[in-house]
Amino acid sequence: MAKNNIKGKMKFTAVIWFVIMALFFQLSCGKKEEPSKKNTTISEKVKIELAVTDTIFDRKSPYYSFIQKNHPEALKEELLFFQEKDIDLDGQNEAIVGFGSKGEIKRENSINDIFLLRNENGIIMELDLGSDFQRIAEPVYDIKFITLQGQKQFYIYKGLTAGEYTNGFVLYEFTNNEIKEFCYSMAPIRYGTDVLTDSNNDGQYDSYTQEAESLGKISFPYKKTYVLNNGVFTLKNIDVEVGKYPDNIQEVLQQYIALRKIDFKKSKQAIQRLNLLCLDDRLDEVDWQNTFSDFLDNPIRFDVKQNGNTASALGVYTDDNEKKYRLEFELHKSGEKWQITKIDIVE
Repeated sequence: MAKNNIKGKMKFTAVIWFVIMALFFQLSCGKKEEPSKKNTTISEKVKIELAVTDTIFDRKSPYYSFIQKNHPEALKEELLFFQEKDIDLDGQNEAIVGFGSKGEIKRENSINDIFLLRNENGIIMELDLGSDFQRIAEPVYDIKFITLQGQKQFYIYKGLTAGEYTNGFVLYEFTNNEIKEFCYSMAPIRYGTDVLTDSNNDGQYDSYTQEAESLGKISFPYKKTYVLNNGVFTLKNIDVEVGKYPDNIQEVLQQYIALRKIDFKKSKQAIQRLNLLCLDDRLDEVDWQNTFSDFLDNPIRFDVKQNGNTASALGVYTDDNEKKYRLEFELHKSGEKWQITKIDIVE
């Protein structure tokens, strides 16, 4: 009987151990499943975070869905700009989306695809950019909404570049569902910088500058400043580095015409030099800026005849329309300086 009791106790003990081992096994299995579940959650969260940029243009955005459906190729490029504003203050939001390739610095960005979209109560519509927006040939490196001093609506700004040392910009206004060019400024030469400026740092742009370096003896480093007056940019001032006085008759004539091409009435330096170069006051009547528009690229070579301290010079200029102008100069030498005493321009 004692033997039977021992056997019973052993069976009971075995059952208990079996139950304990089974429970331990279940608990172990349960612990292995938790990390798997936790990892899935983290993975999903990471995917969501990576899809969201520092704007609201993410996969949950109606704008993203619109581009994905209508311009899927654009999504293969980098998102360089997205901003949503009621730019024309009509109660409906507009958004600009820009795609392209990102450079090491902002000026090296290349924005290839630009879309102007409107959100009408949750329905996204693409707006026509129009001919004014599309006619600009220079590459675009920046785009954004800006405000101008004294203006309530927003304007569209495009930063332009034309090589390593040249850049400018264009502004557009958006009214009555139409984009119109408001201001375009692009350096006309290889080494120039045109910049929109906020002179009083109040967040609204009120002026812009045009700066250019000299490309030789008949061009001058200058800085033009335009200010916003009554909704229009107007030239306020020009700073010109005129350099030393010309050494010979050819350079006197070339410099005179080159300075005349500038709106010299806004430049003290240019006025002072012109008064030394020429004593003939009648020449204010000549439209130097438009008549000799191509002069810097195609300077005139004058035939000079010198007789002691007096000289005469003859030159022919052909404009962009193949129209020819005959320029006749008379000069005299005062001290070490040659000065123009008379000019006749015959068409």
